[in-house]
Amino acid sequence: MPAHVSLKGCFASVLLLASLFPCLLFPYPMGMAHAAPVPTSDDSHQVVQTQLRLAHLTGTEIIRESVKRHELYPYVFEAQTLILTDAHKQHDVRRMQRYSRMEKDGVFKTKLEFVYPDSIAGTVLLFVHHPDGSGSSRIFLPALGAQLTDYVGAISGGQILGSEFSLEDFMPEDMASFVYHRIDDVVVDSRAYFVVRADLSTSSAASDRSYAERILFVRQDNFFISRVDYFDNKAHLIKRQTSHNIHPVGGKMWRADMVKVENMLNRHSSILKIDQRIFSSDYAPESAFDANLLLVAAKRKDDARKDHARKDDARKGADDAAEKPDDAQVTGSEEKP
Repeated sequence: MPAHVSLKGCFASVLLLASLFPCLLFPYPMGMAHAAPVPTSDDSHQVVQTQLRLAHLTGTEIIRESVKRHELYPYVFEAQTLILTDAHKQHDVRRMQRYSRMEKDGVFKTKLEFVYPDSIAGTVLLFVHHPDGSGSSRIFLPALGAQLTDYVGAISGGQILGSEFSLEDFMPEDMASFVYHRIDDVVVDSRAYFVVRADLSTSSAASDRSYAERILFVRQDNFFISRVDYFDNKAHLIKRQTSHNIHPVGGKMWRADMVKVENMLNRHSSILKIDQRIFSSDYAPESAFDANLLLVAAKRKDDARKDHARKDDARKGADDAAEKPDDAQVTGSEEKP
């Protein structure tokens, strides 16, 4: 170093570089944006104390506690609004009803029934997830008649009917399919978060999931997962899910009234708003997930629709006949002098 360059000058240069390129001094794993440092306000002491108290927890323990607190209520009904936005900021609105049921043996069932718009009304998705990580998904499309067909791809990252959500986003965390690693905690807006990397387990590595790994941000005050980042096998961020309007709903359980998913590849986004939520077995009965009852009800609706169409056609025919003039009267009028 030349003699005329002072240490003070070097330090100033380092600070300048840090302000312009913070990633040089404060890198964040996987190329994600670095979160704000621990604040110097009065909140910082409480945040640091929380971090110290929870420092012993592993990534697996953090996620297990999150699932235990927030995802295992046995019966839930929700009325939802889905807002789709494309790269040109064009919007499409859909409404659906979601039924969720956790059985005593650990089997989780979800049913999504679309009620708006008319073009997809009556479409139903049925998903069953078993404790060992296996599952099945089927779809009912009114246009195909009374039958259920396999819905391939939506379980592990494929889109649900044009949205950026997958069925995986509507079920509890599948801990059997991932290995969890706790990485450095972060503090954002005076709130401390665990940061957990979820890698596909060896048994799930060959799955058709559309991502290679996830980074989960878990609030340290309530163990709620408020953000999930999805990466491909080249460590590129391809999808981000964030939860909003998070509030307690009983005991240690919290829920979000809005979830947003952003697709970084096609610049599409989907917002799911919860218009109504009811925790009751009466609103999520076992019969709601019975495929046979679903098909019987669908056939009944289809028969009623066809009967209504026949009556409309008959009524239209009668109206047309009443408006048509009688041929004999027309002919007779022409023969008069």
